[in-house]
Amino acid sequence: MFYRICCCVLLLLAIKPRSSLQIQFKGNAFFQIDEDTNIGTKIGNFTVIRGEKEAPFQIISTTNFVTINTTNLDNSLGLAVDVFLNTKLDTDYGKSWYDLTFEAVNSQTTQNGKFHILVNDVNDEVPEFKNRPYSVTVKEDAEVNSVIYTKIDAFDPDTNDAKTYILSTDKYSPFSLDTNGKLHLVAKLDYESQTFYQYIVTVKDEADHTATAEVFIKVEDVQDTPPEFYRDSYSFTILENSPQGTLLNPAVQARDGDR
Repeated sequence: MFYRICCCVLLLLAIKPRSSLQIQFKGNAFFQIDEDTNIGTKIGNFTVIRGEKEAPFQIISTTNFVTINTTNLDNSLGLAVDVFLNTKLDTDYGKSWYDLTFEAVNSQTTQNGKFHILVNDVNDEVPEFKNRPYSVTVKEDAEVNSVIYTKIDAFDPDTNDAKTYILSTDKYSPFSLDTNGKLHLVAKLDYESQTFYQYIVTVKDEADHTATAEVFIKVEDVQDTPPEFYRDSYSFTILENSPQGTLLNPAVQARDGDR
């Protein structure tokens, strides 16, 4: 009689979780700061926790944009990390969004934590006029209340570039400037009375930063005034035997009402 003997061996495998899964970054991954924030200012914080069997680790910043300061948590199983600005910001001529990576490194693994910084624009730039000074020519018969010039414009690098324009005129000026930089004729012009005007225009932003430019306005003559004699009447006395071509005195003269 033959017997078949079966032998079963139970093999137990203990699979250790990957070390990188035992280090966790906790905290807000999104920081928001103003562009005029001073270097050295604390802009955020987070914590990094390790498992009980995980080897101690250190935190490394992969960029010089910020610096960090770490302290041990009370349970000694992690670090509290404070983040400090280390770069001067300028959203008008630089970036307004930064992606940061921090590394938790121990003898077994490296775990990355990614954070994002949004830089808010601050109204810190002075507006600048384009193509100054401004030279305008307007005919003396231009229609009152019409827009005669639209090219007075200033550039403000700030994101919120709301601007107001002001013209240095008196109450008798035939010109006005609206807040958008459009030059209006508000009274009738007369070339024979005045041919040239000069003003200063000021632009102001919401932070009261100002800039100035000159505005020159030349009035162009229009044939709108009839000629006139120098005298209302002329009387002459002449001898009957005067030769042809004799010059009479006074001469008959007239002038053009337009210059």
